[in-house]
Amino acid sequence: MKRFFKAIFLIALVLAGVLFGIRVYQQWQVKTLSETVYELPENYEELPIANIIVDYVFDPNDLNAHAGFVDYIFVGRVEEVTGVTYADARLFYHDFPIAKIDAFPETGYKVTVLENIKGVLQKDITIKQGSGPSVNGKQMELVTGEIMKENDVRIFLMNTDESGELYVSSNHGAVMLGKLSDTESYSEFREDEHVKETIDKYIDAFENQDERHKIGETVKSIYNEN
Repeated sequence: MKRFFKAIFLIALVLAGVLFGIRVYQQWQVKTLSETVYELPENYEELPIANIIVDYVFDPNDLNAHAGFVDYIFVGRVEEVTGVTYADARLFYHDFPIAKIDAFPETGYKVTVLENIKGVLQKDITIKQGSGPSVNGKQMELVTGEIMKENDVRIFLMNTDESGELYVSSNHGAVMLGKLSDTESYSEFREDEHVKETIDKYIDAFENQDERHKIGETVKSIYNEN
């Protein structure tokens, strides 16, 4: 009988050690995922898309309301995709003791500010976009409609997070104007009728901004010029 209880004790001890090891390994995975910058996979455009629904406190088609809600509006050119990071990484148990890692993808970019509309930012900045490949790499989780590409020129409507980083959080926050190559000047690009009309529309929205839906005080970006 003593041998039986001793065997049960040893088995329980081994299982406890295995479970503890699994837990430590899973926590290490979460820490690694949170601290690593990953390259955007080459086949990302071929991956299935999971669109994440965003709830607005205002009508996103109301440009005056959108202009009043954000901290900055500017025209910018995407220079480089800097990589993908994962925010709010955590474990959730689907079949104990096996846990899966869940996290929110964010794609980073280097951007050149071509024209300030609301607020004044430095010329060379970095921004984050709330979209990217899922943790398992099997799909694209998109809040913002699409992943931006080099040479994209867009009108950005952006807020800052608590650390002062600029963040695109909806597909209304990065409005595509066109492509600008290294051989073209922004002044020439700006003369295009569609580009001019679109930019002027956002300038008018800023000048007539509706701040009723603004949440809290404006947080200055770390790239603020003033």
